Amino acid sequence: MRNRLWTAASITSVTLILGSLGGHASAQSQQSKARELLGQYCYSCHSQKVKAGGLVLERVDPDHVAGGAAVWEKVVRKLHSGMMPPPGLPQPPKASRDGLVTNLETSLDKAAAEAPNPGRVETFHRLNRTEYQNAVRDLLDLDIDAASMLPVDDVSHGFDNMAGLRISTVLMERYITAARKISRLAVGDMKTTPAEDEFRVSSELRQDERFADMPFGTRGGAIYRYTFPLDAEYAIQIKLSGAQTADKHELELSIDGERVKLFQVGARADAKTSAASKNAPPSASMPPPARPVKDVDAADDAQPEKGYSIRLPVKAGPHDVMAVFLAKTEAVPETTRKLQLRPAHNAGGLQYEPYVASLMVGGPYKATGPGDTPSRRRIFSCHPGAGLSEGTCAKQILTTLVRRAYRRPATPEDLQQLLKFYDLGRSSGDFDAGIEMSLRMILANPNFIVRIERDPAGAKAGTNYKIGNLELASRLSFFLWSSIPDDRLLDLATSGKLSDPVVQTAEVRRMLVDPKAEALVRNLRHSGFTCEIWSRFYPMRNCSRILTTTFAMRSAPRPKCSSAHHAG
Repeated sequence: MRNRLWTAASITSVTLILGSLGGHASAQSQQSKARELLGQYCYSCHSQKVKAGGLVLERVDPDHVAGGAAVWEKVVRKLHSGMMPPPGLPQPPKASRDGLVTNLETSLDKAAAEAPNPGRVETFHRLNRTEYQNAVRDLLDLDIDAASMLPVDDVSHGFDNMAGLRISTVLMERYITAARKISRLAVGDMKTTPAEDEFRVSSELRQDERFADMPFGTRGGAIYRYTFPLDAEYAIQIKLSGAQTADKHELELSIDGERVKLFQVGARADAKTSAASKNAPPSASMPPPARPVKDVDAADDAQPEKGYSIRLPVKAGPHDVMAVFLAKTEAVPETTRKLQLRPAHNAGGLQYEPYVASLMVGGPYKATGPGDTPSRRRIFSCHPGAGLSEGTCAKQILTTLVRRAYRRPATPEDLQQLLKFYDLGRSSGDFDAGIEMSLRMILANPNFIVRIERDPAGAKAGTNYKIGNLELASRLSFFLWSSIPDDRLLDLATSGKLSDPVVQTAEVRRMLVDPKAEALVRNLRHSGFTCEIWSRFYPMRNCSRILTTTFAMRSAPRPKCSSAHHAG
């Protein structure tokens, strides 16, 4: 019985040994075939002596592709495309070529898995204008135009989000100026002096028909999202361009979809109008407008450049200000009709009707208070009173702001520094003034405008290591959102759960569903395809539509994903 058991065990062992030897022999056979194939078809040109294309294959060993991975990647691409050996020279059999490619790809993938190289990012990464604008939006619930506050970013390989630490004295001054404007607008500074902001409409736009974002029954016009700094009175002026006309046009000014004024353009009575025109039957007259006409002004149509203005009270916060013409019927009346006096020549062609040229908002005048704005609700998580002192409330507000702005928990040193600025602002104003001064310091602080990734203590040069949870949160948010992490992402990072692959996957899916993820596609589309550069020369060309048509059949670029590892 023992002899039988021993014999069975011996047979099993011998079978395993022979199988392993057979596998080893098979691997050696493949490597031998690879060297033989390369020697027969490649070494004659890519030898130490000839060096065709600057490539020497005799120096690299196909048995150890990890030592020359970059070279073998080129070889695989050339073999895949059939470019090597060149046409006209002896070609290896297709089966031999495919076997060599498979062998090299398998070896390269194995080597990459054993020694991953995640690459390295800049230790200091300054936020570009898009990231700064989005960060302010998510931090303060306030929309700003960073392009009007900060200079154009450097572009590398078509992308403007690869900025390292390039902060000159002049640029730092611009950041400080921007921080002052943003903090005063967000808090609602009662010392804000009246100013005028003008929004011009491109002359290349044809305003003969309704724009896609405008209400039905209108033509042309413009709509702008404007943040009114205080509860106060504001002067709104509309300037026109285009043809001088004797026809009647109705120009509507509305705020958040509610009409505040209806101007009458080109409707000045003509003393020389014929009696037939005056006595025309009602059926031959122009039909009444669809909307009820109220608060109508008859303005001088001979000088439209003077504009049509109104002064009215507006609550603080963001509002949609729209100036648009009411559409007219295209039917021609049967009465004697005075046609357009003179068409206007513009970049968009001949204009036979008046167009909206610009919209200007001036103010605030007679301010009554900072109002209840989204930015104030975002900033003031508490208010002093009812047993809560100003100092305690200020510390609570600043702790929350620092955590979001600096992308990490606030330290005692952070709060100590900011409370000094709070005291400085409070000494010359009220509680809001102290918070505004501290917020100004946060927005100009390097911890906000620069992303810093520090190597862990004891990390050796050239070695891989896992980045921290907070750094990972910033990488994910700025890659997918071009903005700061939200509270949920920071909570997971602070608790150490974000490094869990399951949690990472769930968070990435959540972030991709969020509307802020449009920034990823927009950045690739505009930066990757140089739309930003095109727009400098052709501001009215629809770059997105052109690229959608031109590159529809091409494969989209595959961006390098944020990695939880970092090369030292």
